Amino acid sequence: MTFERRHRLAFELELHRAGCEFLTGDVAAAENRFELAVGRARRASSISPAMTRLRVDLFTTLGRSDSAVEACLDYLRHAGIPWSAHPTNEEVQREYERLWRQVGSRSIEELVDLPLMTDPEARATMDVLTAVVPASRLYG
Repeated sequence: MTFERRHRLAFELELHRAGCEFLTGDVAAAENRFELAVGRARRASSISPAMTRLRVDLFTTLGRSDSAVEACLDYLRHAGIPWSAHPTNEEVQREYERLWRQVGSRSIEELVDLPLMTDPEARATMDVLTAVVPASRLYG
């Protein structure tokens, strides 16, 4: 068994090693390993939400909120969600209006009673968006 034939396994091992390096304080090695993994994932046309969350955490810890936000936006682009780091006022207004159309006249109680999200891709995207919130508050 070679790593070339077991691409997914090799990718997951590298991802977990990068996570371990980050958690043990070897942030330079973790960052390098994450960047290599991202390059491989791009070639395979898939970027792991778990990898993105770890990269966001790494960049946020290093005080590089711009890189954390860019990692999130890169994930979203690969997921088919083309968000801008700096949307225009018109784009923000259109999105705000779209959200209110979806909410409609439902009360907060009706929204709370909606079923939990079960789509694994949607949940993964929400996890990535949640991870980037602290960095996005610092991003200018």
